[in-house]
Amino acid sequence: MYQMSQKGISNKDISDYLNKQQIKPKRTDRYTTKLVWTILQKYTNKLNRKDYLEVELKNIGLYKRVRN
Repeated sequence: MYQMSQKGISNKDISDYLNKQQIKPKRTDRYTTKLVWTILQKYTNKLNRKDYLEVELKNIGLYKRVRN
């Protein structure tokens, strides 16, 4: 699905192709353009999270323990 989208095929054409091949999604009986769009968005977000890491360090110091 992602590769088809990268080639420039529309969500409508992708859903039509999957339905003609009788490939069924998990929760419904057929693919819709909205379902294809949602799956592609989630996959794109997953790829972006995989490549992005942000580390922020604040107020780093060594503290001496004081005994009373």
